[in-house]
Amino acid sequence: MDLRAALLVGLGLGAGALALAACSTVGAPPTVPVESVNVAGIDASAGPIAPLPKAAAEDRSRCDMRLALTGRIRTGASCQLDEQVSKSAGRLRYPCNGDGPVDLDVGSHRFTGSLVGGRVQLELTTELDWDDGCHWETHQTVTGALRGSTLRWTYSEKPVRGQNCFASCTATADMKPSAASASVPDDDLDDADP
Repeated sequence: MDLRAALLVGLGLGAGALALAACSTVGAPPTVPVESVNVAGIDASAGPIAPLPKAAAEDRSRCDMRLALTGRIRTGASCQLDEQVSKSAGRLRYPCNGDGPVDLDVGSHRFTGSLVGGRVQLELTTELDWDDGCHWETHQTVTGALRGSTLRWTYSEKPVRGQNCFASCTATADMKPSAASASVPDDDLDDADP
């Protein structure tokens, strides 16, 4: 082995020993400065943060009532509507106390919306292909005072794709709410029959 080879081997062994020494677990870990940061009014150095309270944890009760048409749907004589309200009564679920989300199941249709200040606003949008070869969108609403004598159902439709589509239809009807049932926990509503 010549002198140059011996030097390279020696340097290689020295570098390997240095690398092993750097990975050694002997001694304390390096000290790195850490700052406390105040994010949105929370001091991270103050210790653990308590979990946020669950929304509406104090009142998970919801009530439900039956909604049914009080008469016939008012629409054009030749109109065929994509609706379920004339076929069966619906089940309206709403907060027993105060404002919040509401939903109404009528047949296979589910309206969603809100209750604010005693008034409900529910909406449903559907899409379908019709006999005219066009793709249609329908929009239905149920609105009115929850404790009133009637709620108003409205229907409108429009073609979203196609040519030479049939004429659009609109419709209205009144829905009568029945007496509200006793409050039940939110979790039990999905298991009950409408």
